[in-house]
Amino acid sequence: MTAVLAGSINMGPEERLNLAVSFVNRLSSGETLSGVATTTLSDETLGQSASDGLVGLPIVTSPLVTQGIWHLKSGHRYLLDISIGTSQGQTLQGEISITCEGKPHQL
Repeated sequence: MTAVLAGSINMGPEERLNLAVSFVNRLSSGETLSGVATTTLSDETLGQSASDGLVGLPIVTSPLVTQGIWHLKSGHRYLLDISIGTSQGQTLQGEISITCEGKPHQL
């Protein structure tokens, strides 16, 4: 499942979701995403990296960047940070706040 978000999501600890950030409102006319996207996942509850929760590499399909997430710890809060360049030399950043609870996701 892919969820296109601009802010936050709740998900269960056993769920695997593809989370996407849309940069459509931040691109000028004719501008596209370009280059390699970078993603980081941080466990804000523990104050450390949670890169083991990332599934594969980010997928860029302008204006979206999608990243798979899974195996998060129940009761923890996470931050997914996505950065990507544009055809006009900008660097754009988007974030998704994730709360992991013992129940399925809620958009």
